[in-house]
Amino acid sequence: MRFLILIFIGIFGASSATMAQDAPPFVPIPAQDVTLDEFTWNARPVLLFAGHPQDPQILRQLELLAEQWPALAERDVVVIVDTDPNSESDARLQIRPHGFMMVLLSKDGKVAQRKPHPWSARELIRAIDKMPLRIQEEKERRFLNPRPIE
Repeated sequence: MRFLILIFIGIFGASSATMAQDAPPFVPIPAQDVTLDEFTWNARPVLLFAGHPQDPQILRQLELLAEQWPALAERDVVVIVDTDPNSESDARLQIRPHGFMMVLLSKDGKVAQRKPHPWSARELIRAIDKMPLRIQEEKERRFLNPRPIE
């Protein structure tokens, strides 16, 4: 698992120079290192499951997410990866995936989307922007930081 993450950072690390100043670097979190409760009300976890670290679908999904990482980070997305079907990670025990699966959780910890194939970051951003809590966050942001009238 760590090998997969190191390879991925090496391949896409150069793109981090073009990221927005505020966006943290794109670093997927191994599922064995966290519990899903840690992210409740703080982040929108995107869970990626596969049967093997070199699964082409998970590599493609990571690539798609990395391309739009600043926009995803702005929406409080964290990427959690589990490529060991025998692991007993909190994410795998709660979601019970079979093969490749991408799961988007809302901030309240509920499953918002399940996809059996890679999903573009653009589609993911659209799904997040339709969530009631995200709509509320945007309204609050606009209220606190209104655009000046020219």
